[in-house]
Amino acid sequence: MKKTILALTIPAMLAVSAYATAANVYKTDSQTLDIFGRSKFTLDNNDNTQAGYSARLGVKGTTKVNDNLTAFGHVSWEMQAKRDSLSSNKSGGDDIKSRYVFVGFDGHSYGKIELGQNDAPFYTSLTSITDIFDNGMESSVGTYGYNFAPNEAVYTNTVGPLTIQTSYQFDTVEGGSSSAGSVLDSFGAGLTAANFKDQTSAYSMAGVYDTGIGLNVHAGLAHQNFAGNAQKNNYGLGLDYTLNNLYLAALYTHNKEDDGSNTANRNGYEVAASYKLDKLSLRTGYALGKQTSDVTGNDTTYAKAFKLGATYHFTSNVYVTAEWLNNPVGGNPNDFSGAVAYYF
Repeated sequence: MKKTILALTIPAMLAVSAYATAANVYKTDSQTLDIFGRSKFTLDNNDNTQAGYSARLGVKGTTKVNDNLTAFGHVSWEMQAKRDSLSSNKSGGDDIKSRYVFVGFDGHSYGKIELGQNDAPFYTSLTSITDIFDNGMESSVGTYGYNFAPNEAVYTNTVGPLTIQTSYQFDTVEGGSSSAGSVLDSFGAGLTAANFKDQTSAYSMAGVYDTGIGLNVHAGLAHQNFAGNAQKNNYGLGLDYTLNNLYLAALYTHNKEDDGSNTANRNGYEVAASYKLDKLSLRTGYALGKQTSDVTGNDTTYAKAFKLGATYHFTSNVYVTAEWLNNPVGGNPNDFSGAVAYYF
């Protein structure tokens, strides 16, 4: 695997890859079929102690068309316990939700195209570098490309040390999320949220440059158009560095929302670090988010989060994890959470 491609997967590897233990159920010289999943129990003391259970199941396969072209497909779902899907305190509402659902073609040296529901390049190649916690980092969560963007075409190619991703997203409700539209959260900026409901189109582009010394440079941009002349623009720069068991990342994002009448500008700053000690991995992160708005005024802090976390792996696919979040401006002055998970 090329280092530039590896750079796109570092945060997922730090968390525990859902594909590391995928079971191969069919394999020939021209076809493969794998199944994979996760079972997870979580405790969280935000406001009051809550328990939740979720399971994930997925299927992926490849078919060799010829020496230069491979077709592939990927389908995965998340299933919640009945209590969680009905609870007003949970993000659920449906017992079963689709996650990644796409089909594509890999032209190898000519690049790869994916069509369906997937993460946009702005997340995959940029904001994911600080996403090493269960719930991401707080200052970049409102940027484009998170939470399984539907109706999307993504192209990826690597030339030397540079990996480029581009995407186009067709008309979709909620502007990029198949669930709650959380990528359109204006963080209390006073904009008219209804103007951002119907996204007519969106595109993004991001790149990763591998310096060859463990340091990767990330950059990205994204633009979204909505009904009623509402728009969103996102820009970002990032760095990540890996040295043996140490991982460091820094991210800057700028986001501008325009609801057709008023605008809001946000600047997000994030740093994250992880260190692996045999079966134990430790991580920490800090996020600071500032915004100005025509409606609410200047210099509002929407995120000021500090995080600590630890994960212990009994095996490569069984782990326990614990995290602490302090984000007083986000209503989480002391939030503790823990989980036990099994991947297959």
